Amino acid sequence: GYSLENITSQEVDLYAYTEHVQQAERASDWTARRHHWSAALELYRGELYADDRYADWCESERQRLKQGAIRLASNLARLCQANGDLETAEKARDRAQEIER
Repeated sequence: GYSLENITSQEVDLYAYTEHVQQAERASDWTARRHHWSAALELYRGELYADDRYADWCESERQRLKQGAIRLASNLARLCQANGDLETAEKARDRAQEIER
């Protein structure tokens, strides 16, 4: 049978992150989009397999996810700013800068 013991929590987070990003893309209103983008950002905790810096096989995926998270945070900031949610907009801008470092 199948075993889940080799699945890391990071891989589960990646799956949930991707689901939230897709849900945000399909959202018909800004509050749903804000919810899903915020949830995705909470799941992005840094580079993929950051503890294994020599895992060159995933470097392009690391960069793709990092740039996607920065874009997501920036988009969330703009969305919230445009809709008057200034607190979330500021937090999202801070998060984009944090990820970029």
